[in-house]
Amino acid sequence: MYQCGDVRVEARSSNGHLRLMLPDRNLDLQWHPDRSAYIADDNSVFRPHADGAELHLAGAGPVECSVTTARSPWVVARERGVHYRAVGQEPGWVVEVDGGIAPSMRVILDYGQRTLEVSTSRVLEMPEGFEGRADQKSVRLHIFREACHDSMSGEAFDTRAELHVGGRLYSGCGRFL
Repeated sequence: MYQCGDVRVEARSSNGHLRLMLPDRNLDLQWHPDRSAYIADDNSVFRPHADGAELHLAGAGPVECSVTTARSPWVVARERGVHYRAVGQEPGWVVEVDGGIAPSMRVILDYGQRTLEVSTSRVLEMPEGFEGRADQKSVRLHIFREACHDSMSGEAFDTRAELHVGGRLYSGCGRFL
């Protein structure tokens, strides 16, 4: 596991192949001994070295990576079948939406102090999102397909998220997994 700038990456190797598990996708690479690096079809490069690695995703500049023991919450969520995940700050919150026509939602609020479980939600079309009820509260997630940057980490996302719980609005960023 590596921390590459503001992105946590997991790497699994087998027989000259490497799978990088990124927050938004998996990337398969093959070892190229002449370049001492793993290279993907899109020309992304992962070059391990003694202290960590260098990651150069297609379309972006190289980033130094350090070894970490912490797993990526985005990869863990994808492994659990989460379809969409969003995060926000002040106070810290997370929402995870499973796949399906009436997906469940898990909402963690106030830096983990409160958790709400929406067992089934209704898909919204305009704006895109989901809504349901938990603990006699309305829970509504609006997803806007526009660039968003996390205010604390600076991490870039491809969607902006607004979470409404009861009468309170939480703003943040997210991505489809």
